[in-house]
Amino acid sequence: MSSESQSRLVLRHPAFRRFADPYFRMSKSDGGPVLAFQVDGREATLPLHRLVRELGIAADDDDAKQLELVGPALNFVAGIRVGDLIPSEVLTGEASWAGEDVHRDLAVARINLFVLAWLAGYTVDRMDRSTTSSLLQGRSAAKEVSVGIARLAEHLGIDHGSLIVRIAALATELAYVEALREWLLRGAMRMAEVLTRVTLGFTGDSSHMETLVQVRRLCAKGIADIQEDFASVDRVLADPTNALRDCAGSIATLRRKRDALYGRWRAWEPFQREWTSIELRPNARTQQLANETYQFLAPRYMTAIEWRVTARHAGRSTAGMRW
Repeated sequence: MSSESQSRLVLRHPAFRRFADPYFRMSKSDGGPVLAFQVDGREATLPLHRLVRELGIAADDDDAKQLELVGPALNFVAGIRVGDLIPSEVLTGEASWAGEDVHRDLAVARINLFVLAWLAGYTVDRMDRSTTSSLLQGRSAAKEVSVGIARLAEHLGIDHGSLIVRIAALATELAYVEALREWLLRGAMRMAEVLTRVTLGFTGDSSHMETLVQVRRLCAKGIADIQEDFASVDRVLADPTNALRDCAGSIATLRRKRDALYGRWRAWEPFQREWTSIELRPNARTQQLANETYQFLAPRYMTAIEWRVTARHAGRSTAGMRW
């Protein structure tokens, strides 16, 4: 198999040529990978594990190895067809998407900040906004960064050029996180601001008002959860001596966190987009979107007890819910 074909989903079993418009996606009911295809003009689905069993695909078959990549691939794309590129996250660990130049600049600035903090004897949890500003402002900042890098190289026992290469590699990976810090975290914060304005101006019935209040509460919990995710990324780099000593390990950790954050952003993005473009006055769409957003947030950010009570009152089963 050529390197080009290895980067695409290749399935040899003749059954895949007999399905009508087949593609793989996540199940809307339980979130597992399924094969979707057309039968008499309507979509039918078959769970991936059943597909393998019913086609009799052996575990050591090339098709089985390719199908093992489908589930992980669907964490990065909405659907994948035979012949489509497999996301590079699954194959090499590299990101299959790109941020902007500003995100690279932010990543470099953040790493410089950690270097300056280390040089000044601070730890990240002791750094407040004023400390950050004082470290980065002034003509001496670039000079201080150079001094910090030189001392880091000496402390780690590696040459200056090698340390610069490691810092650049970390900045490349961190740039993706900075893009997600803008898209996911700041996007969720903008969504929360709109929710507040909509709620304050709401004049509809009490049931819809209660839904809006709950959505605001759950959104706030979600934002706090996302903030902790980004704080965990910052802790990877908080001690630059550890991060740069084991640069490969730090990059692997950043990539795992990047992929988890990217999955969160893909889930949040449709709601962020809808809320930041909706009319602020009460209307049917606002009420519908509030209900849809509640259904998205509740199973993720309610406590298990709250969700069981809510689901029981609504007549829903909690089986299979992912927390």
